[in-house]
Amino acid sequence: MPVAMVNRLTPAKVPGAASEHPPTRLTVLSTGHHASYPVAISAMWGALLPEYEIQIEDHSFDDRYCRLHGTCSGDSRFAWLGEHLRGTLVRTCGGHYLKGFQDIASLAEQLFELVKDSFASRADLLLCTHPPYSCRLFWPFVERLGLPLLGFFGGTLEAHVPEEGIQEWLQDFRTMATDPRVQFAAIAPFLAEKMRYQSGVDIPASRGFGFHIIQQGGTYFPRRWDEVLLWKGSSECDDNQEPFNDAIHAVSKSAAQGGNIILRFLHLHALRQSDEGASYSSITSFRAVVFVPYEVLLMTFYELYHAAIPLFIPAKELGVFFMYRGPVTYPHCDFVMPAEERGRFAAVCCQLGLLMIDIGHLYSLGRQAVNLVNVGREVRVLP
Repeated sequence: MPVAMVNRLTPAKVPGAASEHPPTRLTVLSTGHHASYPVAISAMWGALLPEYEIQIEDHSFDDRYCRLHGTCSGDSRFAWLGEHLRGTLVRTCGGHYLKGFQDIASLAEQLFELVKDSFASRADLLLCTHPPYSCRLFWPFVERLGLPLLGFFGGTLEAHVPEEGIQEWLQDFRTMATDPRVQFAAIAPFLAEKMRYQSGVDIPASRGFGFHIIQQGGTYFPRRWDEVLLWKGSSECDDNQEPFNDAIHAVSKSAAQGGNIILRFLHLHALRQSDEGASYSSITSFRAVVFVPYEVLLMTFYELYHAAIPLFIPAKELGVFFMYRGPVTYPHCDFVMPAEERGRFAAVCCQLGLLMIDIGHLYSLGRQAVNLVNVGREVRVLP
């Protein structure tokens, strides 16, 4: 299974082809703080491993994105972990105070006692995702029950780790990563290299896929032809929203060149607050997405890309001011980035800024182009 997860990009046989043997059934027990990861992995396995029938029992303590996938766990044996994480502030190795796990070894023991005779007894393997620190919760299951553990990471090792626990966690991570029953993978080479630098362990990289978007019927179908979604996630501070809208409206009106369509830009936060909500179907109903990443790697990018919606992203010179805000690249600790470099990206103005959007190109996406397969595959860098 680990080799298949990391390296297999094409099915061993054509899906749907006749088989001499019934598919091998596997039950996967999963938990974590980001529901998109296990859902994405499950859909990928379903598409690329037809010889397996894999059932994921995901008990995500993510109480927002899990609603998109119907994977919110109401089981009290897992729900308390989310309550602990959301209700606990820890001082990080960089001196910040963020949500985190306090005494994760004790939490792992509590979880083991709660589910060893129920969920764990019928599981064939375990899956942990985000944050990587949550994988420590499954370590007793590996050691005592011999269950194999898969980990797929899109976040940094120090995320949600208290300052006093970082060294022990790095040692535990190294022990787990070198155990033959454990296979870890990172979503991109950048993160894999950072993990290697921190722990001394080589972690393979496996890019994200959007099979779960396709599986749920999410694809580009622009019903809101005059609207563009401004995607600005964890850094969605927008204290200059009104002047930004005024400026972009003026530029949009000029770029329309007398046409009937004047593009309007809707912020992701506003979509989430609307009655429609930010479902996959509502997101793909926009003409395009201006995607402002707060990290160098985000599952959201893979989701939007595979939904085939046109993406517009900032140029490198501007993007760096947004992308160095998230936990993967932000200088949390001195062993991640030299002390003299730590303040370089710390002060970022909390404003949307004029993203220098190539609005003329947005207008060039004529209605007749909607049927072209590669239109939605376009990722255009804003000049």
